Amino acid sequence: MTTLINDIKRIKALLSYGIIDTPPEAFYDDLAKLVAIICNTPIAIISFIDDKRQWYKAKVGTEDNEVMLEETICQFTLLEDDIMEITNPVEDARLINNPNVQNEHGVRFYAGISLKSIEGYNIGTVCTADVRPQQLSNAQKEAIRIIAKQVMLHLETTKHNKDMGMELETVLRQKVAFTERQLELQEAAYNNLFAAISKSNAVIEFLPDGTIFSTNDLVEHLLGYQPNELVGKNYQFLFKDELINGDAAFWQRLVKGEALVGSYQCIHKNNAQTWVLASFNPVLDMEDELVRITMIAQNITSEVMARNTLEALHQQKDNFIANISHELRTPIHAIIGFTDILLENEWDPERRKQIEAIKLASDTLLYLVNGILDLSKIEAGLFQFDMDDFEFRPVIENVFSILKLKATNKQLKFSFSIESDVPAYLTGDKHRLTQILLNLLDNALKFTVEGAVKLFIGVSAQQEDKVTLEFRISDTGIGIPEHKVQSIFGRFTQAEEDTTRKYGGTGLGLNICKLLVEKQGGTISVSSTEGKGSEFSFSLAFATPSEISTLLTQQKPAERMATSGRILMCEDNETIQYLTQKLMENTGWSLDIAANGQEGIELLKKGKYDLVLMDIQMPQMDGYQATQAIRSELNSEVPIIALTAHSMIKEKGRCLAMGMNDYLSKPFDKKELLDKVSFWLLHPTKHTDEPVKASTVFSLDRLRQLSGGDKIFESEMLRLFIEQSAKSMVLIQQYYNNKQAAELSQEAHKLRSSFSLIGANTIVLNALEHGTDESQKPILIQQLEEQIQNLQTFINNTIDKL
Repeated sequence: MTTLINDIKRIKALLSYGIIDTPPEAFYDDLAKLVAIICNTPIAIISFIDDKRQWYKAKVGTEDNEVMLEETICQFTLLEDDIMEITNPVEDARLINNPNVQNEHGVRFYAGISLKSIEGYNIGTVCTADVRPQQLSNAQKEAIRIIAKQVMLHLETTKHNKDMGMELETVLRQKVAFTERQLELQEAAYNNLFAAISKSNAVIEFLPDGTIFSTNDLVEHLLGYQPNELVGKNYQFLFKDELINGDAAFWQRLVKGEALVGSYQCIHKNNAQTWVLASFNPVLDMEDELVRITMIAQNITSEVMARNTLEALHQQKDNFIANISHELRTPIHAIIGFTDILLENEWDPERRKQIEAIKLASDTLLYLVNGILDLSKIEAGLFQFDMDDFEFRPVIENVFSILKLKATNKQLKFSFSIESDVPAYLTGDKHRLTQILLNLLDNALKFTVEGAVKLFIGVSAQQEDKVTLEFRISDTGIGIPEHKVQSIFGRFTQAEEDTTRKYGGTGLGLNICKLLVEKQGGTISVSSTEGKGSEFSFSLAFATPSEISTLLTQQKPAERMATSGRILMCEDNETIQYLTQKLMENTGWSLDIAANGQEGIELLKKGKYDLVLMDIQMPQMDGYQATQAIRSELNSEVPIIALTAHSMIKEKGRCLAMGMNDYLSKPFDKKELLDKVSFWLLHPTKHTDEPVKASTVFSLDRLRQLSGGDKIFESEMLRLFIEQSAKSMVLIQQYYNNKQAAELSQEAHKLRSSFSLIGANTIVLNALEHGTDESQKPILIQQLEEQIQNLQTFINNTIDKL
């Protein structure tokens, strides 16, 4: 029978089973796990489809519980009466606009079969998917067919149990007959499944006490042992993994009937390191007594080694970027700093012009270095966005004040207009917005010889607590050739080969703009006519502050400058030492210099200081070691400001985790340095006086987008976060104690996804995931535990209000 998705009879048949929106059941969960194991795929789903959505009854490898009908691949499976296999979804015309297929890490393989009701209507699917291309064998397809039959048999059993008649004798006869038929089918299905699994997986069977009593031939290929070498041995003989051997509860969970799946390190006969992906499945008899435990395993050693190698390469890349940043930014910092000092004291027009040329060149060099480092941070996933309340119009005015001189020198009309419905106050990252606008407007000014450059800002969408703004930058410049429009956002790309020679630039600005916009969930595009001009458009969503009055009260006048203070600077670079001394002249502050951390410790032992400026990279004793000594050995709470040319975002997290109070990235200008120092001289205990605000701990914006306003769903997700974060914290501590660095990194990565869902800060998790010194891990883990405790407190308060 051909199935129509919105056929009333089909929907009626589906509803008759009462399966939609029911709680998880072990029977379906186990079948979904078997599909994933048989097909060697990361994703397997048993689902049911009504006229609007595909609802997941059981799932492996996805956090979703349902998906809208128009976005699912399984809608096409309903139209088939046998397995539908798509080996290349990207090129399938039916899926050309499917977001689950067309994104970078989308589905690259799909196979599914319909669940057919007793009346012949297709009401759901059993399916599997992978992000890698592959193709099922005939045995795997047959196994999926058997599992689909088992699903429907189970459904029919449940339905029949609900519809039993009034006559007890008739009901009992029907139940006995049906149970016998079910048992026969289940036994046949189990035998078929077991045979199919054994052909492609190593299988080991244990008695309830953990003794091995059976293995298949593939175990020898996996671990090097013949069956007679393993039979009679205890399960611990096979495993090197301390989570199994060191945890008595592991086997007890299996004995109690709990199925477990995970990756484990086994002991090969030749002592080679062997990693397996294994499922442990308890087999019960009719009285629910444990008969045996079946382990089904595949060799994933190459995948684990590749992952470890990739993590090591990422760490090497991070270290390289950090070192390059330090080596480049330190001399640039000196050049810019001394140039500013010279400009303050030079009034001769010719010499001032020459000094301004030096400053322009050094600023350009810094812009190029920052651009390359921004790209590296974005690619490495280390680029984070702030969620701060800010007044919108001053941000735009500041951008135009920076570029106004350039427009005036070229005699261009330079203006902006903001529609009246644009909110006065927003919540988001004003610094990244400024960066995007400066790049696009500077580009427009650069390529416009005469005419005008204009910025238009309006509202494109608005909800109760969120607004999406559209930004349009138009110019009357040289335009972009039609064949170059599609590639203009590419890296190191400019409209023509001689553009760099004529107008300057690196070709990085537009690429960075695109990445910054898209990382915040926005879109960017361009339209252009060569010789007439271009228009760049982008959209960004911002939250709208709920308490405007609070924002207004926060707009305080500039704080007074501290007039006295004794400062210690730990810095090995003599040029930076001299520059800092010059920048602090006439401030009323005294400055002592230490060439490394050890010298700084000695000076602190001899006298009292109000503030420490701490370089990170120094000989003998670096900034981290010196900070630890100040906090633990000297038991001093003196404010410490980190000074570093490293630009990786996790560097700030490391500095704060090590006990520093603040962070100043080189190159910094005179105002940044003096403002930062003055603040900490005036507020030496600021960090302990201010309570943490809930708005800075987490944000429900993304969760609200997913829930569509469903408060019950939001509450369930927040409770799930509390439960999962507590479990992850226990595992992270356990992995650290057992020196399992790879597992710790993996668990931090998993937890970071949960943090992102509720908008929580992930600086500490980034540091744990991407690797850090062993001496710093206990501090980071303690920081994470405190953060999770704060999150749980705020979330519980939030749940009460939902």
